[in-house]
Amino acid sequence: AQLVSKLGAEDYIKFLGPVSREHKISLMQRCFAYLQPTRVEGFGLAIAEAMACGAPVVTTPVGSIPEVVGDAGAMTEGISPQAIAKATGQILSNPAYAQWLSSEGTARISQMFTYDRRKQNLARVIQRVYDKASSAPTAF
Repeated sequence: AQLVSKLGAEDYIKFLGPVSREHKISLMQRCFAYLQPTRVEGFGLAIAEAMACGAPVVTTPVGSIPEVVGDAGAMTEGISPQAIAKATGQILSNPAYAQWLSSEGTARISQMFTYDRRKQNLARVIQRVYDKASSAPTAF
């Protein structure tokens, strides 16, 4: 907060603190872009949530992020401020591109990460584990 004040950026940066689920969804639905550049990431749940809300996403191609985002998000070329600014600038300067990312992101999440699909994948994993356990030799 001190750096924001020192830079005179109070009109551009707000630290909201904890927000309710409803408020978070509203913010993601109304933002110009959702930035989550990262060096290390697992699945990228927050990125998927932002995409589901229609936020154009800027992120880095690490961990499972490419699988989650596909072509429906802007991937940075590194994590430098310049790389993040470049990817973000492409969204902010091109409303058609931002709209395309928004609609593609929402469609990707709704198609690729549905509850039924997760349930089916989990059932397959459980069945494989069960089959291996059933066919394993019994030690006496």
